[in-house]
Amino acid sequence: MTTTDTRIAFIRGQFVPLAEAVIPVMDRGFLFGDGVYEVTAVIEGRLVDDTPHLARLARSLAEIDIPNPFAAPNGPRSKRN
Repeated sequence: MTTTDTRIAFIRGQFVPLAEAVIPVMDRGFLFGDGVYEVTAVIEGRLVDDTPHLARLARSLAEIDIPNPFAAPNGPRSKRN
């Protein structure tokens, strides 16, 4: 039985099928492991507690001097229904 992989990734400001997701070789997170781990629930296509979640994310990114891609008007928040 063949199944279709419906997983997606958010890479460089875009949602892409997981099979098409690539990370540039010179990406600082790839080279040095810089990154922030932040988790939230999504129910019926909406972030749960998105305001506190995004505040935690912004604080964590600022702590290690990574630009916040979600502060831009084209971030994931604007893609929601």
